[in-house]
Amino acid sequence: MRDVQWFCPLTPVHTGTEIKPVEMPVTTITPVSDAGGLQDFIYWRPDADRTGMEPVYVILNDPLDSGRFTRKQLNKNILNMQVILVFSIQE
Repeated sequence: MRDVQWFCPLTPVHTGTEIKPVEMPVTTITPVSDAGGLQDFIYWRPDADRTGMEPVYVILNDPLDSGRFTRKQLNKNILNMQVILVFSIQE
């Protein structure tokens, strides 16, 4: 019988990495909790074919004051208020 030697590939020795701690982490809150004066924005979403992104232009309206209306008053106000306009931007 022949003497067969099995050779295992050499595993590279891990020399470590230099990890530097972050001194002051940056925290971003999305969506912005205090968006005073925000009246409109462009929202990017995947298109129908899922091949890219399409922009949607959104115009905001004043929200109804919750807690101050009964359901009947709220329904009446919803019928009378301006509708939030959402337009899809066509290129």
